[in-house]
Amino acid sequence: LFKNYYSNTRNQFILAFTLNLYKVLMELFRQPKKKHLSRSIKAYQPFPIPIESECDEQLAKNLWTEYTGIFSGDHVAICHQGEMANLSNKGFFGKGSLSRGHPTFNLRKNGVPPFIYGRQWERRKKWIKSHIKISQKIDNESVVQQNKDDVIVKEKNFSTNTPKLNNVDSHVKKSEDISLLIVNDQSLEDDNNDECVVIDDNNSDEEAILSNPKISIESEPIKTVQEELHTTLEEAFFLSYALGCLKIFDWSGKFLTLTNMWCLFKKTQTDFIENYIAYHYFRAKGWIVKPGHKFGGDLILYKQGPPFYHASYVVIIESVKDNNRSSENLSWDKLQGLNRVVEAAGKEVLLCQIFWPDHLDLNELDSPQVLPKFEVNEVLLRRWVPSEEREL
Repeated sequence: LFKNYYSNTRNQFILAFTLNLYKVLMELFRQPKKKHLSRSIKAYQPFPIPIESECDEQLAKNLWTEYTGIFSGDHVAICHQGEMANLSNKGFFGKGSLSRGHPTFNLRKNGVPPFIYGRQWERRKKWIKSHIKISQKIDNESVVQQNKDDVIVKEKNFSTNTPKLNNVDSHVKKSEDISLLIVNDQSLEDDNNDECVVIDDNNSDEEAILSNPKISIESEPIKTVQEELHTTLEEAFFLSYALGCLKIFDWSGKFLTLTNMWCLFKKTQTDFIENYIAYHYFRAKGWIVKPGHKFGGDLILYKQGPPFYHASYVVIIESVKDNNRSSENLSWDKLQGLNRVVEAAGKEVLLCQIFWPDHLDLNELDSPQVLPKFEVNEVLLRRWVPSEEREL
């Protein structure tokens, strides 16, 4: 009896310990939430470059694609439609200038149907059926009313003289009415043409120009609004420095080298170095990195991409210099508020600490060759609730 009791107690203890350990592991490694439409979306390559594991080395060199971007102050714009599609689908780089995320403005304008939920599709089918029923009912009522009117008209025709009707019809000329409609349509087209009056604006005085104006009529072509792909400075530098597939030019058309690009981005954005190190670090781990301002953080991390999974982590970047925390470190109040917001959105807070190298010369910061000297540390922040952890 003692042996059976001892063995049962030991088995129960092992089972309870295993369940608690499994619970701890599941809490530490939470699986990201999958989106509903992820099955209907095609998955592309993780990067917009050929991968040697999928093709041989010579074929990868022949298929190598170089993209072109224009530096626009706080972002880099890609204008070519094919390059936009590759960068957006393969790695989810950038954001559409006229869309919330993926550049879909031109697709919607060209009539490509969007992705909708099944509930929306069923609802729209019901609307179409009800619209058809109402239109058929209105048509039937109009036909009945028209038949009644025809009967009344026939009765009146019997009581009137036919010569009078012929005299009335003789005053109406259908050819004149048709020609009048054509003239009116032509005048409307003339009003809506693309011609405009242009006054020569030279360097003379305003009175001299107005006294003898040189007026000409020129055609003004209609310019269609085209969507661009806007990448952050971190994304643009990653494509140029890490992948080597993006060429960036300034507004004057001058090509920017990696050193020029580094200095320009560092001057434009004061925290560019820390942000890029964190961006490069998480991209190298396989995460899809996006700006996290809407959740109160610096970055947000997706598994495989925004169309497939919800964001898993909200990243807070902290710069650590000379083994001391920066002056802009987070207080407990800020951490508590941020954690509440992130928990309500079903995500977690990840603190990314960027350690600067000791005895760093300022001249070394003018080149991207200084990047390997930095160190990165991750800290996962979670709110501990005693009532939920009693079994542990």
